[in-house]
Amino acid sequence: MIKLIVGPKGAGKTKTMIDMINAAVKTTEGNIVVIEKSMKLTTDINHAARLLDVDEYHVEGADMLYGFVAGVLAGNYDITELFIDGLLKIVDHNMDAAAALLAKIDSITNGVEVIVTISSAEEALPESIKKYPTHNSTKENPYNRGGAIRLRPCFVRFGKMKGISHTTGSA
Repeated sequence: MIKLIVGPKGAGKTKTMIDMINAAVKTTEGNIVVIEKSMKLTTDINHAARLLDVDEYHVEGADMLYGFVAGVLAGNYDITELFIDGLLKIVDHNMDAAAALLAKIDSITNGVEVIVTISSAEEALPESIKKYPTHNSTKENPYNRGGAIRLRPCFVRFGKMKGISHTTGSA
């Protein structure tokens, strides 16, 4: 299942994802893989999550990213969560390519929870991306494995979770 974290630049999408990764590391029985561009998360995420930088593997564009994701999944059947940060940066801000990529990834990730950040206003998303749970789909707790994440430019709303502030997402 694919879930999206959508919001404008500076809305806290990556911070939300980091919190989700670190929370998942404590509870998952499988492996967590994080795919990003430029290795900016190295010091922020728990070392138990496998961090992969697409720049290191010269991955550019939607087709190459799909092949990369498929290869990662084929090489490890114990992956339970896959996080992709900054999808539009990787696909050169091509919304149509991003939509096609999400559909292809969705078709090969049975049993893997896929969380993707997209830096965009919701109104700018094509219907082919809006079909995935996004920040306006539900206000459920993002850590309950059931709901999407609601982000606003300077406000992140979370459900009740021990040790996490309900308005900022910080401990």
